[in-house]
Amino acid sequence: MSIVAIYLERQVTLFRTACKLWLEMEVLVSTDRADDNISITFWNPSSGTKLLTLRGPPAHPSSLCNINDEGFAVVETNKPFIHFWQTGHSLQTSRRILCPGKPCAAAVYPDGSYFAVAIEEKISIWQVGTGRIVTTVTSAHFRAITVLKFNSNGSFLVSGGQDGVVNAWNFLQLVSDTLPTPTYTWSDHTLPVSGIHIGAGGQKATIYTSSADRTCKIYSLLTGTLLLSISFPTALTAVAVDTAGNALYLGAKNGLIYQIKLQSPPRSVEHHILSEAAADALYKKHTNAITGLAVSGDGRILVSGDEDGNIFLWDVPSRQSIRTIQQAQLSAAVDDDTNKSTRRITNIAFWMGNPENLKGARKPTVHFPEVPKLLEAQDDNDNPVVRLWNRCRQDESSDPNDSSKSQNHGSLLAEISKLKMELVKNESINKRLHEFCAENILGLQDKPTKTTKNNKKRRLTSESAS
Repeated sequence: MSIVAIYLERQVTLFRTACKLWLEMEVLVSTDRADDNISITFWNPSSGTKLLTLRGPPAHPSSLCNINDEGFAVVETNKPFIHFWQTGHSLQTSRRILCPGKPCAAAVYPDGSYFAVAIEEKISIWQVGTGRIVTTVTSAHFRAITVLKFNSNGSFLVSGGQDGVVNAWNFLQLVSDTLPTPTYTWSDHTLPVSGIHIGAGGQKATIYTSSADRTCKIYSLLTGTLLLSISFPTALTAVAVDTAGNALYLGAKNGLIYQIKLQSPPRSVEHHILSEAAADALYKKHTNAITGLAVSGDGRILVSGDEDGNIFLWDVPSRQSIRTIQQAQLSAAVDDDTNKSTRRITNIAFWMGNPENLKGARKPTVHFPEVPKLLEAQDDNDNPVVRLWNRCRQDESSDPNDSSKSQNHGSLLAEISKLKMELVKNESINKRLHEFCAENILGLQDKPTKTTKNNKKRRLTSESAS
């Protein structure tokens, strides 16, 4: 065997080993509506074993957020609370934050510095470092918002609602303008939007939407144009795309999962799939509506959750179900208010990380202050919110040559947020140092001074004389 062949074989072995280690770090994260005091569950997708559980209330759909590997957050179902678990802290109880209303969707900025919360038809941007709402869009949609998603570099926030409208918001304008307006507004859906997926590419990404009107829409975030519209025989409830953007997966209300190959898309903008046989591939095992879809990093594993609480792992090349991670009871209870199973899978996603870090193996690197509720800007005049005023031209966001400028704005926002969090941390340290000096060095709280006693005696003498 030649030296070149030995070298190539060694490189292939190293590559396979690296891929194996990378896949072993990929963890499946799920939430459901079961009232068993467990909010988030971490699974090993290779073996199907449970790795870790975070205790808390049931999580609302479209609310599972990974805050830059510093922790996880979810919105409590039917209550005005956000629950947060941070790395290195106790996982038995969550930190609860009160919201102005009942949140219906949430999304986190890519670097974890901002948290977007949808309350009915309003969107509020919460700064994680201070716990203050920096901006609120009071009329983002005509009806309640169902989905919020950030693109990969945080330059855009995309929202979908029960009104069938999908809005793309320039994040810089969203946090700086007094009355922000969406950069793009798509009204092609006629029924509520059930899912949104944003591919890689930052400002040049592709947006995939699913709706109860049986259609999937594909848009260009760069130009705002409709690239493709696909109609299906039944209502769509979930959407997912692999990392490479080669395959589109759509969950349906009847339990079917459709696969569309994006490498050879239809040539016309309107495409109709009138029967199951017309799809590129079909996954059959669920007996109820699909509520969540996720694709592994290598694109070979598809995970699906349904209304009954079942989670199935599929081998994409063979389209066979290879593992059942969670099997719900046949006699699952039903919620009287929503008429849905209490075991319903509400969120499902893959996470690249180590659950041991959540137990305390890694200390937190970001300081999150204790905030009992989200503060409006006018609630605290001592620490006013610093707004970033947009001095760019209005047409820059749609210029293909200026995409790098939007990325620079996103990095500036991230840097400013980090500085603000450091400022909050330093203020807390300064306050504790002042209290320590007052109590232990000056003794102001325990030992009243002689001057204070004399002043009190004079005041009593004057009062008795009068």
